[in-house]
Amino acid sequence: MGDILQTVLVATAADERRFESLLRGWIASGELEALPGFTEESEASKKKRRRAAAKEAREAEEYAAVLAEKRKPGRPGETDDGRAASKKGKGAHGSMARAGVAGGEEMDLVAQFQQNKARRAGFLDDLEAKYAAEARAKSAKRNKREGGSKNRARPLVQEPTEEEFAALQAKLFGDK
Repeated sequence: MGDILQTVLVATAADERRFESLLRGWIASGELEALPGFTEESEASKKKRRRAAAKEAREAEEYAAVLAEKRKPGRPGETDDGRAASKKGKGAHGSMARAGVAGGEEMDLVAQFQQNKARRAGFLDDLEAKYAAEARAKSAKRNKREGGSKNRARPLVQEPTEEEFAALQAKLFGDK
């Protein structure tokens, strides 16, 4: 049951009874195989799972309180660092407002998105620098060993002048 609660999105310990009744119904109807991990689960493991869920809920509430403290501005219209808050994002017309997300939470979410984007961009730049340098080094080593690049430009063939071309034509086709 613990794996099910971890796998199903937004499932909590409160959903456990509902899931258990659904699964028992499917087992009774033969749609689902009865596995010992489910049918013979001990009360101790159920209590342990409920205690862990309660602990996680307490930690989430504590963290929410810390975030709420950080969001308290000094005066109306100010952010945490005392700067004037922008008007953008404060209206009740955006999708975040329709979803019930307050302006401060929306700004926190936007800030997290921007931080993640910057971190990913830096990560990709680091990878590019690392592997591009290795590829250049390998290419230079191969070129040195082989005496040049396989893709080096070939020297252009010099076209003959008009007089040289006429002389070649006469030589090749003059008697015909």
